[in-house]
Amino acid sequence: MRKSEDLNLNRSRIDLKGRIVRLKPEDTKTHSDRSVPIPPEVRDILEKILRVPSLHSDRFFHRDGLPIINEHHIRTVHEKICRDAGIENFTLHDFRHTCINNWRKAHHDYFKIMAASGHKTTQFSSATT
Repeated sequence: MRKSEDLNLNRSRIDLKGRIVRLKPEDTKTHSDRSVPIPPEVRDILEKILRVPSLHSDRFFHRDGLPIINEHHIRTVHEKICRDAGIENFTLHDFRHTCINNWRKAHHDYFKIMAASGHKTTQFSSATT
């Protein structure tokens, strides 16, 4: 998912039983609905988090119940985690590229990759992600 899709993700879009995040047109950059598979490792984490009800917001990611509108908060935490792990030159967007590349290496169907990633063409360049 794109960073903006992550930040604006509503808890109601997460279907743990179906192992999928169902984005609606208003959630995506391309204004098209999209289903994103949830890997088993992520499902376990989401399941634990979703057990605790959110009192102030349907947003999955929030700060004290308020939407995260300042991407600086996310960048700061990401950079600290990378620094602590000894990882250099790795942006949040690199997770998206890595996922798409891993799907390609696993020989998943290109059209399924495009549907899950929200790409409109088979050119998975940084300009289109």
